[in-house]
Amino acid sequence: MKRLVRNYKRSDGWLVQKADIVYLSATRDLPELSAFGITPALLDDMKALRNVFYDIPTDEEYSADMVGATQTKNATRVTVEKMIKLIAERGKLKFGERNIRYKMFDNNAISRRDDNEIVRSGRVVSGVGNEYLTDLTSMGLTQDILDELDATVLLFDQQVDIKNKRVRTRDFAVETRVEAGNTLYDAMTYICSVGKLYYQYVSEAKFNDYVIYPSGQSNTKQTIEGKVNPGAVINVSTIGIKPKTELTITNTGDVALDFYFAVDPTENRAEDTVSLPGGAVIDITASSLGFVKGSMERFIVFNPGEGVGWYRVEWE
Repeated sequence: MKRLVRNYKRSDGWLVQKADIVYLSATRDLPELSAFGITPALLDDMKALRNVFYDIPTDEEYSADMVGATQTKNATRVTVEKMIKLIAERGKLKFGERNIRYKMFDNNAISRRDDNEIVRSGRVVSGVGNEYLTDLTSMGLTQDILDELDATVLLFDQQVDIKNKRVRTRDFAVETRVEAGNTLYDAMTYICSVGKLYYQYVSEAKFNDYVIYPSGQSNTKQTIEGKVNPGAVINVSTIGIKPKTELTITNTGDVALDFYFAVDPTENRAEDTVSLPGGAVIDITASSLGFVKGSMERFIVFNPGEGVGWYRVEWE
């Protein structure tokens, strides 16, 4: 994933609202601002950029697809692991634990293997089972059992591909949304600069309509905020995070939420999870939440409760 940086340092929702305010203000002030090159076409172009940005799916929408695919894949993985163990255990009972024929099943620590290794293990066990099917018939192994393993491994392999595709789709969408947001922000900033230039000695009220970051508000802190439905997992599109990055996490709702970094939204979760009750705020480094560059980079918000949750994450 490309390391993009938001030019705007507030939430996506803030950018949409601010663009609406600037559009309405500039439309009202068009007779004056036209002397500085502001035209109806220029304002319409910014409005179109706003609409493009608004229509790009959010983290919540893409996370639902990604998490659903992951959960489906995980359920099939459990089935494959059980089938592998049951077939291999027949070999252990028949040949003995030290026998080379049993060791050929290679089913040690099966639950700690990654998805691709599980696919390979399933095919190995099927091959060994077919090779020694005559010997293992007395242990209840049948061709139907081996065929079912083959079919389930194939299904699992396909589900892994679907899950990976959903992850890539989500990551591409984040890039698209940030790029679209930056384009909108740049267009809005230009109009605001003209508005401030014209009204700086004319009208303080109208001048303030074009101020992007009011006095006292940081223009370097990035902000992401949103909601989490009951039982949902959201992969928040934090950008530019490093191990020492300090995050200010606020649970802006009423239900407790979990915050952590992970390899994937619903698996390979960091042990350093922080659970915040409603209204709580914490300042914490990314590494303290389990961030590891190159692996544990996905920032996750999980709502284990029954009510809708809300959050805000800020960092520089």
